[in-house]
Amino acid sequence: MESEIITYINCLNLDETLKKQYDQIIEFDSRYVIPAVRYNTALFLKWITNLKKPSLVLEIGFGSGVSSIFINHGNSAIKIISLERDKNRFLRGKNLLHEMKIENIELLNMDAFDYFTTNNISYDMIFLDSVKREYKDYLVPVKKILNKNGLLICDNILFNGKVIDKCLDKKYFNGVELLKEFNTIASNDLELDTFFIPIDDGILVSIKK
Repeated sequence: MESEIITYINCLNLDETLKKQYDQIIEFDSRYVIPAVRYNTALFLKWITNLKKPSLVLEIGFGSGVSSIFINHGNSAIKIISLERDKNRFLRGKNLLHEMKIENIELLNMDAFDYFTTNNISYDMIFLDSVKREYKDYLVPVKKILNKNGLLICDNILFNGKVIDKCLDKKYFNGVELLKEFNTIASNDLELDTFFIPIDDGILVSIKK
């Protein structure tokens, strides 16, 4: 029954125009196979941005570009700064944004922790989609630059179900334990009002108090 309900909801969420754009972003410059947020997660990012209407957004991990482009969808008045430390993903992203004529997403080729050392900007919304085992390390610096009532959104907090896997492959053990620790810390952080949403691979949404 649960899987049938999910299928039913997914059909209701399906927007052919947005799905086509989603596929075009992923397929752009197919020399690079880059992980992307899943379709319903992209829709959620678009929806929550339309609801919250942030003026300034920081994305940690541009990746394929799906997330920042869907955050930007219908919100061209906002400014998005996206960090991508992988050079090939950065160059592909620059070409993608140029091809799509998107000017309000500023893509930077740099590590987020380097960015934190020089940044003096505070943000209304931060989307974290980087290396999962590093999530815990991001929490303190991210809170410092998040405005009051600002949103912190983290993707992949279920790690493809590995956070509850009873027969976990040893190569994933350390990363999974660190991610589970992050989830616990974030859920108990008194500076944050945190909610976990079981969309796709799991999303954490926190409001800074």
